[in-house]
Amino acid sequence: MCNELIRQRARGRSVSTPDDLQHLPRGALSGGCTQSPMQLDAFPTYVEEGRAFGEMLAASGTHKVAVLSQNDDYGKDYLTGFTEAVEDAPNVTITKMLTYEVPDISLDGQITELAATGADVIFNAVSQPHLTVSAMRKAQSLNWLPSWFLPSNTSGVTPILKPAGADVFPNVYTIGYHKTPDDPAYANDADVKTFLADLAAYTKQPAVPEFPHCMWGYMAASILDKTFQQMTEPTREEFMTQLPSIQGYQTPLMLAGAEVDTTIDGEPAISSVILERFNGTGYQPID
Repeated sequence: MCNELIRQRARGRSVSTPDDLQHLPRGALSGGCTQSPMQLDAFPTYVEEGRAFGEMLAASGTHKVAVLSQNDDYGKDYLTGFTEAVEDAPNVTITKMLTYEVPDISLDGQITELAATGADVIFNAVSQPHLTVSAMRKAQSLNWLPSWFLPSNTSGVTPILKPAGADVFPNVYTIGYHKTPDDPAYANDADVKTFLADLAAYTKQPAVPEFPHCMWGYMAASILDKTFQQMTEPTREEFMTQLPSIQGYQTPLMLAGAEVDTTIDGEPAISSVILERFNGTGYQPID
């Protein structure tokens, strides 16, 4: 019953809700910033993304890092994870840390100041795609070609890396846990084909999504569907029993090496982060 209700609502159909389902809790599967203790994150937090990149730098070579972050919880979470990972790493030096405000229309001043430090890496915790594109272009105009770290939600190839001319940089890194439909490497992938077919059938999405939010929603819905599949009765109690009991589950679109585990207290449903590097056409997991 639960699965059919979800499917019909996803198709935009008006359906009545049985009395027993009226009191089901909202499965607040989200991700990103640090959330309420009453909420289950679906995806790795920004803190975990920042930490993963910091740990990679701490384990590789000598680096001078320039930091640019959004002056709010989004930027602070990325910065927290990154700085915690490198604070005891003698091979990583933070040359300068600058911030910007969400309404800012340009990052040229910050990029110019960071370029002057001679850093070989920029940790770019910026949430606006157009600002990321202009920042990468500004760096090129200054003949500053560092490696970049981009957040998972502003690292798209089509909307960001291509217009930014990102292939001139030695490395562009991001965090991933799902296949990207606009990446030629996944053109014949069965998961991607099914996802695009569902998108065409049940939404008004005009083309292949350029940003990850559609994929995240699809994956989060799959976690909820898995919860409903495991339920033996449509009650709040059964939902609250089954949601935190999922282990070893791979949602559609999930990369190899990532899996859903909702049994770990304080961890998101997907806690594994996979570092990826831009290869000129898409992202490839780092071995």
